[in-house]
Amino acid sequence: YSLNPVVFPLSAENRDVSYWSTDENVATVSPNGKIRTHSEGTCEIWIEAEDGSGVNAIVTVEVKNGK
Repeated sequence: YSLNPVVFPLSAENRDVSYWSTDENVATVSPNGKIRTHSEGTCEIWIEAEDGSGVNAIVTVEVKNGK
């Protein structure tokens, strides 16, 4: 699974984002937004703009039967 966030405005000078998981035993996320599941459970994947604005998004991931 991959996350593909869109940063607005499209003309923003810094459109970079960071990702992290609240429970890496359930799922991890790579620097380019690819989610890898590890065990059953629920965690959140955080996406945060790196421009210092504090803008973020949270995706809830629920893993069942390894997916």
